[in-house]
Amino acid sequence: MEKSNGRYFVRDIKTGRLFCVEAIGPHRTGYGDSLSEHCIGSIREKESIITPENGFINIGTSTSPADYINRLLSK
Repeated sequence: MEKSNGRYFVRDIKTGRLFCVEAIGPHRTGYGDSLSEHCIGSIREKESIITPENGFINIGTSTSPADYINRLLSK
């Protein structure tokens, strides 16, 4: 069982803007109850859906997605 795919969406309540966040990193994090219950927690960069070809703009990398989203909203 995989508990997380490393991708989630955030909608700003005031503007209605939708942001896609992906944790990029190793496919398996090495924790979980057994081999069949590892938490993924991140996705491989080559599996990212955040690309210009998919219509994404202002693509950035940050250790804090919330800070990056707040910077985009303050512009």
